[in-house]
Amino acid sequence: MLTLNFKRIFLLRGIANPNTYLRNLGFSQNVATRMANNQITELSVKRINQLCKLLNVTPADFFDWTPDSAEEDRPDNPMQIYRRRKAEAVNLQEELKKYPLELVQNILEGLKEK
Repeated sequence: MLTLNFKRIFLLRGIANPNTYLRNLGFSQNVATRMANNQITELSVKRINQLCKLLNVTPADFFDWTPDSAEEDRPDNPMQIYRRRKAEAVNLQEELKKYPLELVQNILEGLKEK
C-alpha cells in the first residue's frame, strides 16, 4: 500500500511543530492537523509542488510503500524505491547534540562542499 508520510520529512527537517508550520504557510487547520498526523490520503499537485519547494524535497519523498502481500515484496518490484526503513526517521537536531561541536562544525562544512 502506498501512503503519504509527512511526519518523516518534518522530523528530518527539524520542524518541531508541523501543525503551526503548515498553518503559517496558509494551510487550513483541518489539513495541517491531518498532514501533521499522517492522516491525509489525498493532496493536490499544486500543494505537492508548494511543499516540495518549501521543504526542499521531491514528490517521491512524501511516499512510503508497504507490500500488501509476500508476492508483491520482491526485489524487482519498482515500488521498492518507496519502501522506507524505520531507522531513516531520526531527529537530526537531537542526534547532533550527542557530538562535540567541532565534529558538528566539520559535518556542516562537509555538507556545504556538496
